[in-house]
Amino acid sequence: MVPRAQRHPRKQSSRPIGKASDIIYLTIRTNHYIHNLQLAREHLKNSWTTLWRDSSPQQGSWSTASRTPPSLQPPPHFLELADNRALYGRLLQCRTGHGYVGEYYQRFVPSADPACPSGEKTQTREHIIQYCPTYEGFRTILRQASQTLYLPDLLGTKEGIQAMASFLEKSGVLTKNGRSPPAPTPPHIADRPLTDFIESESQISSQHESH
Repeated sequence: MVPRAQRHPRKQSSRPIGKASDIIYLTIRTNHYIHNLQLAREHLKNSWTTLWRDSSPQQGSWSTASRTPPSLQPPPHFLELADNRALYGRLLQCRTGHGYVGEYYQRFVPSADPACPSGEKTQTREHIIQYCPTYEGFRTILRQASQTLYLPDLLGTKEGIQAMASFLEKSGVLTKNGRSPPAPTPPHIADRPLTDFIESESQISSQHESH
């Protein structure tokens, strides 16, 4: 049997050979790797936070909502709405001001009527959240997070965003028709006979073979 040093003359290790020493060596390397990873994450977060602080918009719709420093972890509302992509999309539209609202149409869809059905000449995000009589019955949800319906609190804090998501879901705000959409109906795969799936698989196989 050829000694290890002769088999790999260029890959000799200066560390001693042995089970205990190998464990110590790997532990030191692992701890070193974890430490460097933590430093890299911390550096990334600090750089991102500095960029966010120095370049955050001072005006516009997003400036109202941009109050939480960046994080390397998904925000709570993202995780809470992971199974409701439509509602998460409307929440994001509400926070950025890009959605089914008159002031957005006024800027980007000039042919659309920017007026609110309640009679307001230009439907704004502020009008919908704070003043529109159509949604007065739902504002108790928002007042749990902000008694004065202060937009930066409702759009830029954890409690406010959670309340806003509930408000959007129950009121239908920021949908095309202004009404809460029906819950999606999951497919009833079990209701289909097994022969349907067998026939579908056979058809797919036949198509592949013909090509």
